[in-house]
Amino acid sequence: MHRATGKFVLRLGAFSSLWLASAGAMAAASCNRSPLKISASIEFINPDDATLTVRHAGMADRRARVGDCLIAGDLVIVPATVKLAKVFTNERLIRLQADTPPYRVTGGMMRIADQAATYLASVVHALSSEPAPDLPSATASRSFGDPPANPLRAIAGLNVAGTQRIPGSVEQIVVAWQPIAAAPHCALRTARVAVEASPAGVEASPAAAESWCALRVPDGMTEGIVSIDATDPSASIQWKVVRAADGDVPRPPWLERDSGEPSKAERAVWGLWLYREAGPEWRLAGLSMLAADRAASWATARAMRAIIAR
Repeated sequence: MHRATGKFVLRLGAFSSLWLASAGAMAAASCNRSPLKISASIEFINPDDATLTVRHAGMADRRARVGDCLIAGDLVIVPATVKLAKVFTNERLIRLQADTPPYRVTGGMMRIADQAATYLASVVHALSSEPAPDLPSATASRSFGDPPANPLRAIAGLNVAGTQRIPGSVEQIVVAWQPIAAAPHCALRTARVAVEASPAGVEASPAAAESWCALRVPDGMTEGIVSIDATDPSASIQWKVVRAADGDVPRPPWLERDSGEPSKAERAVWGLWLYREAGPEWRLAGLSMLAADRAASWATARAMRAIIAR
């Protein structure tokens, strides 16, 4: 494995609840609320100093800038002076232009424990210090600089060499990598079966060029090898995975073992906590749990995007 170089894990470790006050940062007062109430966010406007018009029934129209957050029922209107705007909602970036119809924000509140909401708020506020990026393609660098010298490497959070523990409740393992000139294949190999997927495969990433995929865990698996296979075998990345009992999975303080089955929203936050807090052997499991239920809210979808886009 290569040394982790991404900034994402370090940024999240700061637990900052402050939003950077730059034009490109998520700093607006409209975001200074529980992330559970947010359904969308304005991530990009060209020209930089332009604004969008947000209309909501029973309220006065307001001007919105990059970094503003939106709630269900907001109607986003793009004026003629704006060439392009991007809104992050429902797990994706929506591109809006002056000649497109006004965009109505959907979504709503989800039920979640207060402590989980507090944790989620701290993480989202930290990761939202930069606008949500377009997901990288396998033909472009993730940064504005030159592509990494090594043609294939795991994203920072998954740049771990130890055995990964996968609980029985995780049905798919999600992996992500730095993009290269041609998309590699993902594979999960056990003594009995091999499960392979490319980014264009079923249950893989939304677009063929995006550098992440999901692998189905075969029934009865006790251990195996998850790999991102490059054209050059020496450049491939591998993790040994072993099945873990669901009872062995670390839990955040707000999720008691006798509190019943967690909701999808709580499970997504649990996965995010597991990815960040429980140690490197739980990274694949945490990301997989977050990915499985990321649609539970804007905040968990935003967290998923920030992880796989770094």
